[in-house]
Amino acid sequence: MCKINDNDFINNVPTIRLLYLISKYSTTFVKETMITNLKNNILYIFNELKQMIETIEDVWLVFNNTSIIDPIDKSVIYPSMLLKELEIPISEEYISQNDITNLFNSESIKDDQYTIQALYDNNKLFIAPILYIDVPAALLIIKINDDMPNIFFDTLALFAGLISSAVFKILYLSTVIQKSRFIKAIHDIIPDYLWTKDANGKYTYVNEKVMEFLDAQDSEDVLNKTYDYFYNTKLLKYKLQNFKPDTVNETDKQVIQNKESVNYVESGYNKDKYETYSVYKAPILSSDGINAEGIIGHAVNLTEYIALQKELYKMDTLLKIITDQIPNLLFVHDKTGIIIYSNKQLLESSLITSKLTYMDIIGQHYKDIFANNKEFVDALNRTDKLILEHRKPIEHTVKTNNNDWYSFIHTPLLINKDIIGIISIGTDITEQIREFEKIKKEVDLITKQYFINNGKTYADMKREFVKMKEKLSAIKTRNGGA
Repeated sequence: MCKINDNDFINNVPTIRLLYLISKYSTTFVKETMITNLKNNILYIFNELKQMIETIEDVWLVFNNTSIIDPIDKSVIYPSMLLKELEIPISEEYISQNDITNLFNSESIKDDQYTIQALYDNNKLFIAPILYIDVPAALLIIKINDDMPNIFFDTLALFAGLISSAVFKILYLSTVIQKSRFIKAIHDIIPDYLWTKDANGKYTYVNEKVMEFLDAQDSEDVLNKTYDYFYNTKLLKYKLQNFKPDTVNETDKQVIQNKESVNYVESGYNKDKYETYSVYKAPILSSDGINAEGIIGHAVNLTEYIALQKELYKMDTLLKIITDQIPNLLFVHDKTGIIIYSNKQLLESSLITSKLTYMDIIGQHYKDIFANNKEFVDALNRTDKLILEHRKPIEHTVKTNNNDWYSFIHTPLLINKDIIGIISIGTDITEQIREFEKIKKEVDLITKQYFINNGKTYADMKREFVKMKEKLSAIKTRNGGA
């Protein structure tokens, strides 16, 4: 850093003046916490620098216009955006934009606390990095018009350090404010309720949904107040008001004393409306983890969800009643084969050999439910592939291990033109098949008896059928195969 041992120090007026400016503003920059004041002080000291020290022609402050990664929390920071008002761009006649970019990316500028370029393309420029922790966020560039002793450059390094500390503070405060605003914006747009309290139950942070629940107009009105205050205020304003402080205070006390989280559901009237909330509270522990210094809370309004669940339950119950009345077998499975719905007739059919309930088969793969009817499982595998590929209904007939017959139609279940599953509707055709087989046997018997009575053998009958098929084939050929 600066070594003041030059014999000409007393006569080095620019150096003395620069040291005066450093001493004048150093205390101000350390104590100042208002970003606006810090910015004004930096711009003012630059102006004083040019007026007080004739050797200095101009001062520039150029910010890194690319993103840098905050080494603390790995978030992305844009210095040129956060400190745009402070930027004093340098003309390309002194140094090109490309060279500035290279300086920001050079390893030497990151490793050294200060980098001095006494001569840059025949321009006497002093260049020093302004670091944000260990990342170059800006460059302080000063143009000097005369030859100066080394002590002046050492003193400029001190000056650069002063500006660096001030810019660091501005960038840090701006980053914290930006992040807190960003987090607050996220907390305010989500539909959940978020808050923190100190160990005495006083609010230290609330988002918009909590203010809405407490019937508060501004977060500043909520801070340092307990839940009791807002409950009593609402009692005077609304006819129906539950969610009493007893539960709130008791669970807060439990979190603080036991240093453990709690989760509970509470229902009641809030501002004349009946609502249900799921509430989660957890302790905010001290750095050593010994004491609970506060509470962080999160709640979800379940009112609409419960109302929807009740409505869906009614609809599902009604659908079940209707589908259980129809004589057909019915089940629905998703694209992976998981059954998501069925009616009573399927459970009572011989496709399912063991006694299963509705809840037993929901969520199960059909290959497990119909495991004893491999032919049916194979048919479902084939039809699933065809339906997903061609998006058209498919019919097939299946025989169970109990010699029962079913005719099925499988059709795609569509939502917004997307296939989300397959509906299978089956009809028990066992009686029809058996009746058909009975009639077929009777016809065969009558036909055979007819040929016997007419002096013809069964072989003659087969020849007659072959001739008939040949005639039909010839007719088809003459008609173009129709």
